[in-house]
Amino acid sequence: MNFGLKSLLVTMILGMSVLCVAQNTIYVPDLKKANALFDESDFNRALTAYLEYAKTRPDSLVHPEVLYRIAYCIFLEGRNKMDAKPYLERYIKLSENRFEAFFMLANFYHQEGKYDQALEFYKKFSDFVQQDETEDKNIRADVIEKVNREIAGCEFAKAQIAGFSNIVVKNAGGNVNTIYSEYAPVIATNDSILFFTRRSPENAGKKLAADNDYFEDIYSSQVADTSFTKAGPLSSNFNTKEHEGALQLSSDNKKLYFYSKNKIMYSEFYSGVFLTPKEIEKKNDIHNHAANEPNVYISPDGNTMLFSSDRQGGFGGLDLYKSVKKAGGIWSNPENLGPQVNTKEDDDYPFFDFADSVLYFSSKGRVGMGGYDIFMSSFKDAKWSEAKNMGFPINSPSDDITFVITPDQKHGYFASDRMGGFGMMDLYKVSGIMNPPIPPKDGK
Repeated sequence: MNFGLKSLLVTMILGMSVLCVAQNTIYVPDLKKANALFDESDFNRALTAYLEYAKTRPDSLVHPEVLYRIAYCIFLEGRNKMDAKPYLERYIKLSENRFEAFFMLANFYHQEGKYDQALEFYKKFSDFVQQDETEDKNIRADVIEKVNREIAGCEFAKAQIAGFSNIVVKNAGGNVNTIYSEYAPVIATNDSILFFTRRSPENAGKKLAADNDYFEDIYSSQVADTSFTKAGPLSSNFNTKEHEGALQLSSDNKKLYFYSKNKIMYSEFYSGVFLTPKEIEKKNDIHNHAANEPNVYISPDGNTMLFSSDRQGGFGGLDLYKSVKKAGGIWSNPENLGPQVNTKEDDDYPFFDFADSVLYFSSKGRVGMGGYDIFMSSFKDAKWSEAKNMGFPINSPSDDITFVITPDQKHGYFASDRMGGFGMMDLYKVSGIMNPPIPPKDGK
């Protein structure tokens, strides 16, 4: 392929997170420092250097490769990845040397809900890939499969938006959401209090994490009909200088489960206050320290655990697993939920509704409206049903994650970075019948 390191395309298309850089040298003396930073994968400082260079020159004199690298750095390091879009648009007008830019630009149009424009650029990219004879056939097949799923997703989204839905999705508002990220809602059984996770400079540690976002803290807000009180952080019993996130409330609302310092903790509510947190029973070493295991669900009775993991032996990317507490407080060995739920890509953010035996989760590996979509799968006769997309307006062109449903099934809550919110991830409340539509034929 004509844009340099082939792994750039592979990681970009299959995972949308790029770990390698392309080694195209730009022979402009002023860019020596920027190029060196870029080649060292110091994308944050490289971005600053490229932007400084671009600001000192008329648009017509900025090298197309500089435009691409600015977009590339923003995509990796920027807090608002959409800022990369205008640089990609300018680049494509000047050059087709890096045709992965067509995929990136299509993805941005996809996120904006501009499906016709997204389809145009996905198809242009697909044409380039199919015409390329220099790449490994298996790599080409994987890339084409990914692009075809994105194309099918655009068509699915157009049909969804054109259809009728009695579901109402409403942003939780400024008392809960900020310009930063709010997600992972946990709701009391009577829908009276909302716990959630926030990443902001107000966190207890006052510091950034390795992913260039702030550490997580747990917040709460009182729910009154359609409004929420001003959210505030939980006490230092919960929030420390490390990551803390809300997981689940017990069915009697007297025990809050959360994670802290890579441990699953709980705190009991007594006489109006939460007591000192304790770690749950030892998990029989179900946590695989060699794997990425970012999210976990604990059942209200504390006896069932669902979690995501990229451990070896899965279907690819993050898979969902289940473990149950046995006699003596020992947790069973994790069981993969199987191909009706898991895909070749990331399947994450599990929540289980015990009333109807329905699993809700988010997936990047099935046809959807874009990014992570929310799916559901029923557990019946000791097996999972084929996952179904929850459809519009619950799903959007952006990432839609951490869906939960109240015990009376009147409302749902989830997080999304869809357009029109307060900032990054916002919390949303769902009302109406939440039966999903029939999924596309391939279902994956």
